[in-house]
Amino acid sequence: MQVAQGKHLLSKDLSEKRKNRRKLIRTLVSQIRVLNSANAVYAIPQLDVVTSFVVRYLNPIVKVNSTVQTDVLEEMFSTLNGDSTLQTAIETLNMKTSFDELKVLQQSFTQTEMERMNTRIRRLVVTTDVRANAEKALHNLMKEIELSQLKYPELDYSLMIEKLNELFTFYMAQAKTRTTIRKQNASGKVSTIKTTTTAENGNSSAAAS
Repeated sequence: MQVAQGKHLLSKDLSEKRKNRRKLIRTLVSQIRVLNSANAVYAIPQLDVVTSFVVRYLNPIVKVNSTVQTDVLEEMFSTLNGDSTLQTAIETLNMKTSFDELKVLQQSFTQTEMERMNTRIRRLVVTTDVRANAEKALHNLMKEIELSQLKYPELDYSLMIEKLNELFTFYMAQAKTRTTIRKQNASGKVSTIKTTTTAENGNSSAAAS
């Protein structure tokens, strides 16, 4: 069975946004460094205001993980939104477009991250419900078989038990295959996974008891 393996559907989009966000942070830090070098030759108005802001928020998160970047950027834009002097200084240096782009990217990244988390939560809830319903159905089935053997001992149940064992073996193999796929998802590879079913001895009791 050919199984295309990959991460969550939103992981690729999230990874791309994470990469672009980190790249834009580095660009802003580099721009301030270049402007400060030029400032040694001629005075650049408002540069000191923006420099202290970038040094405080952006310099420390250039190489940190995305979770820390998200937290710091949230705080940074909260500060920026409430500081008109800082906003004017950024416009004076013609850096407003870059900061606006970073803000939009930050919001988009956070939204995508929330969507992925919510999808995983919904999947977990559905999986739990399915497992509970399956266990209940299986319990009822085995109970009916046991009662039937007591009520009608003269009947031969071997053929039915053999068929149930085949079904249980098949679905157990399928479950193991899916578990293998989930464990390998992080690699993003495509693997060929072969599953086989082997019927157990029909004279034995049912496999799921």
